[in-house]
Amino acid sequence: MSREKRNNLLLYLSVVLFGVLTTLFLLPFNFARIPVLKPGEVSPVDIRSPVSVRVLDKRRMEEERERVRKEVLPLFSYKEDAYKRALESLNRLNYLTEKQKELIKALLNSYYERGIVSSRPEGFDEVVVLIKGKRKKEPLNKFLTLEEVRRNFKSDLVKLLHNKELAGKVFEDINLEPNYVYLKKETEELRKEAEERIKPVYLTINKGEIIVRKGEKVSQRAAEELKLVKREVLKNKTLNKYFSLFLLSLVLFYSVLRLYEILSPSAYQLKNLIFSLSVITLDVFLIKSFTFLSKLVIESLNLPVNEGIIYVPVVTSVVFGSMFINKK
Repeated sequence: MSREKRNNLLLYLSVVLFGVLTTLFLLPFNFARIPVLKPGEVSPVDIRSPVSVRVLDKRRMEEERERVRKEVLPLFSYKEDAYKRALESLNRLNYLTEKQKELIKALLNSYYERGIVSSRPEGFDEVVVLIKGKRKKEPLNKFLTLEEVRRNFKSDLVKLLHNKELAGKVFEDINLEPNYVYLKKETEELRKEAEERIKPVYLTINKGEIIVRKGEKVSQRAAEELKLVKREVLKNKTLNKYFSLFLLSLVLFYSVLRLYEILSPSAYQLKNLIFSLSVITLDVFLIKSFTFLSKLVIESLNLPVNEGIIYVPVVTSVVFGSMFINKK
């Protein structure tokens, strides 16, 4: 193997080696331990978020969906023919006298005037009634259910006719049906439309923000935020992120080699190149180390210092130091 090929091989092996080292130095780490606390437990320390989190707030979204669903009142359709069919079935009863029919008609009229509903939706005090294309709010307790009407009608017939057997026969022969029908499908469609109009609600936790203070009881919301932060920290430690850092390091070192070759061909020698790659790797290591120590001190003293401020003195001092080394 010629010397030039050997130098090139050593150079590119060095690039890979320094790329691996730089990746290891750049790996995200969090020295702040996030304790697992349940709602009601007392936090032993101030707990700050080591990362920024912005996720869809599922709990608040569910609460918002429930709220808008309740705002959409059940929709009922008025069926005028229901009362007519009941009277038609009454008029066909030839075994009744006209007086008896009039009494039963008045009884039926009292039921249908009040309103008979097919079902009574739970959790609502009002409903919307659709009559001839117009909508009108009505109190739900105004109406009787079909089951209630059947029960009352049977006992009222006995009182009117003074004959239990005849009352039972009339009860079986008269067609009772609701004149207000619950439009369940249409109501659900209106509720879905209302849900679709809900704007996304996000839970935002800024980096360094205190989630729970020392001595405070952990609320349900704080416990959820702690879980989200832990999940976000674990997400930052994925294999894809490590591989991306490694590729970024290779691109950085390869760019340095090309710059050497273009700007300073005379200095394009193996020892100079390896030295420059070593200095860059050392810079990354020092910046990461000093940043870690600075964060550790700030976290220990519980100082509310923005993390971005830490990088200014750290990066500046390391860059000037590396420039001095290169000059020497």
